[in-house]
Amino acid sequence: MTPFKLFESLKEYKAMAFPHHPAADWVIVSAATDWDFHDEQIQRLAEIFSRHANFEDFESQSKYTKNIKKMKGRSVQDALAKRYRIGFTAGSDSHQMEHGVEGGIFAVIVPEFSREAIYDAMYDRFTYATTGARILASLKAGTAHMGQEIKIKEGEPVVLDVSVMAVDKAKVQIVKNNHVLAQKEAADGICDFSYTDPQWKDGDCYYVKVIQADEHMAWTSPIWVNRLI
Repeated sequence: MTPFKLFESLKEYKAMAFPHHPAADWVIVSAATDWDFHDEQIQRLAEIFSRHANFEDFESQSKYTKNIKKMKGRSVQDALAKRYRIGFTAGSDSHQMEHGVEGGIFAVIVPEFSREAIYDAMYDRFTYATTGARILASLKAGTAHMGQEIKIKEGEPVVLDVSVMAVDKAKVQIVKNNHVLAQKEAADGICDFSYTDPQWKDGDCYYVKVIQADEHMAWTSPIWVNRLI
């Protein structure tokens, strides 16, 4: 009857379990995720947005969600700050048969449309999330795609390649260790650029955030940088 026992039992079935509305606080009973419990084999992804709230951090609000009360220390960025390597998912979390009507969209990059390919991509964290807009987004670092880890020799820079096709005018941000590192404006919604970061440390985390003029958003799963020894 503990999360760790649950994680061990799920491994017998080669299953995954993703933290759902991780910072949700319904006052009477908490639905928030306790990040003191984590297993990198089981928790490959975490929900960053749903009809309940934007769970990227504690402060963020969105007109595309209910903005329920959130609990401090339980957001997706709080998990990243613990150096957990989790990708992003989003969903509607509707209980009224309204799937796809409101809430987030979960994007999975696959070579073919099959259950096996989708499951493998989810395990690889080759995913991104949106608030409901059909935004296309990609982040790469060398041969590593979003969700992966890359090893770089000390003294060499991290080179990030960003590609976004939004459906409205947008700001495209590179977020490093939960802080905005760089930003580009995309007047027509299309944005392709490279960014070089010469100042990185072992374990640094990068992801891309898209903020449209209509306030719809998207987040790519992160890329983590490790020092090549």
